Amino acid sequence: MKLLVVTIEKFQEIEMYGVLGTLKRSGKFEQMIFWNPDGQKEVVGSNQIGSIKTINEEINVDDFDAIFIPGGASCINLRTNQKAIKLIEEFINKDKWIISICDGPNALHDNNIFLEKQYSSYPIENIDKKSGKNRNKNYITVDKKYITGKCPSASIDLGIQVIETIFSKELSQKVYKAIFGIE
Repeated sequence: MKLLVVTIEKFQEIEMYGVLGTLKRSGKFEQMIFWNPDGQKEVVGSNQIGSIKTINEEINVDDFDAIFIPGGASCINLRTNQKAIKLIEEFINKDKWIISICDGPNALHDNNIFLEKQYSSYPIENIDKKSGKNRNKNYITVDKKYITGKCPSASIDLGIQVIETIFSKELSQKVYKAIFGIE
């Protein structure tokens, strides 16, 4: 499976590394491409723990199976970044998997993307007034090809749910046991 990761300055590191590390552990994600819509070749997370080298070339949505949108302060940029929003909409129009966590789903909703989908997201101030009936307080939500998580601590659970939803419960349990050291 080939995953495109929207990688914007000040992404939330726990979400980025937790979700992607879990997905990679499944052995099913052969390629993870880090894309920056702003032309940056390297992006630093919100806690300045590390940086990620990115590409910023044109993306052919048909080359990917899924897109991951992490949360964090990067979502302030995402809300007004029409290049990124249009690309995410292309993934939706092509019936690809949409994976997002924390403030990512809120930013998508603010751009009229999650209006008809159930989703989990970070409870930012006044979000309940803006989000309407579809935002819930669940840790993880799956609504067809949309898989969302509530907050940074949901990162591993989100990765496990993605593996279960896309591949199998058996594989997700195998990855879960490996991550948590269960014999």
